Amino acid sequence: MGIVYLSDENISASSIVQRWLKTLPAEKNGGVNVWIDKYFYRALDMCRRIDTVISTTEFGMINSCLSHIVSNCASESDFLCGLIDGLTSNMMKKDRHVCEKTLQGWIGESCDWTNEVRCKIDDSAFLPNENIVISSRIRRALMLLRPWIEKHDPIIIVGPEGCGKTMIVEQVFVHYKSTGVATLSCNEWTKPHDVIQKIEETCLLSSSSEGHVYRPRDTQRMVLFLKDIDVVAMDEYGTCMLISFIHQLLTYKGFFNSKAIFCRVERVQVVISVHGRFVEGRNIISRRLTTLSKILCVDHPDAEEMTSICSTLLARQFENKENLCVPHEIKNIEQRDGFAQSMVNILISVKAAVRSDGNYDYKFSLKTLKLWIENLTRYKNCMFISCVTHEALRQFGDPISGKESYKNIRRIIFSTLNEYHDESLDGGKINHFSTLGDGSLSFNSCLSPITSR
Repeated sequence: MGIVYLSDENISASSIVQRWLKTLPAEKNGGVNVWIDKYFYRALDMCRRIDTVISTTEFGMINSCLSHIVSNCASESDFLCGLIDGLTSNMMKKDRHVCEKTLQGWIGESCDWTNEVRCKIDDSAFLPNENIVISSRIRRALMLLRPWIEKHDPIIIVGPEGCGKTMIVEQVFVHYKSTGVATLSCNEWTKPHDVIQKIEETCLLSSSSEGHVYRPRDTQRMVLFLKDIDVVAMDEYGTCMLISFIHQLLTYKGFFNSKAIFCRVERVQVVISVHGRFVEGRNIISRRLTTLSKILCVDHPDAEEMTSICSTLLARQFENKENLCVPHEIKNIEQRDGFAQSMVNILISVKAAVRSDGNYDYKFSLKTLKLWIENLTRYKNCMFISCVTHEALRQFGDPISGKESYKNIRRIIFSTLNEYHDESLDGGKINHFSTLGDGSLSFNSCLSPITSR
């Protein structure tokens, strides 16, 4: 069997589009054909000049774009919104905004994600969890994933640590009945055998007229979620056995087992999470895999979004706990926003201080803030500001090993809280808390120099 390799220059965008148009119903073909000629090729030429978060081929970019057009082409404005969704799903935030602004200017209409018409998501359908806040950033991600999930397309979710990739995967499949999620957290030594073992655990092997086939054991469909696949080590030739195996699984819909018998896999969708930009310890994903997959870039929440999330979590934590009154410091929304703003500023300042000290192993993110807020409900019979300060030292100070770095982080916490709140915090005093039998913390106080741990 011979193999012919084609570069992007040998692939005609019009041929791909014409093949796709033949799959549309006759009543939609006419209007979409006109809009394709009017907008699609102009938009594609513009996006070719913009860097994507993960490298992919033009074939992959076109297929990703068409997947959103087919589900959203009732009118010209809907067509353009689908075009924006498909072309910008693999772009950084600043590049995406430039592309969106240009495309929206062609028809003079906005395609904002806060638009209720576009964002048809019912909050009651989400997984009930008081620690989850669905922001417009998450809504955008959920809406972009829907057409790919309905077609069982392989998906790559790209984003920095702590941006909510795992939470998005958990939330999006709540809408689909009889769907299970099997998660495999990858590390440097993850091999294809680990993926096969996960498939064997969650699927049932049966025989058919076409040979052996794996189908989900307890559900109608199964999602194989591979977390952080870009941390898997490359071999001496610069290739990754795991990524090659996933490419084979997607291309041939199966794999060869230990007895060299080909086993097909049915009703299993592959979802992958990666970090994105190349950093130390992370590898670049092969374009052979990204071409077959739909790619979604998830941005890290900005300070304004994190403040809104923290304010909402503060309200939820104390309102949903029995026998726990809301502290007077956060009874109204202005006070909660003030506390939330100070918490976010502490996070930003601590991350900057850690980077300046060269301690790149310490990872602080929105997850740290959520854990900080969640643990505040354990404190009883003490000043709320003391609880906030003590828990901040536990979350940000305890992981730090160096004494000077710890002192610097402690100063950041005390100075930030003193700036935002009326109560004066003495940096020379440490509040000590002892754990009670019910898991709560009781308050004690003593004098201690700031240099002590």
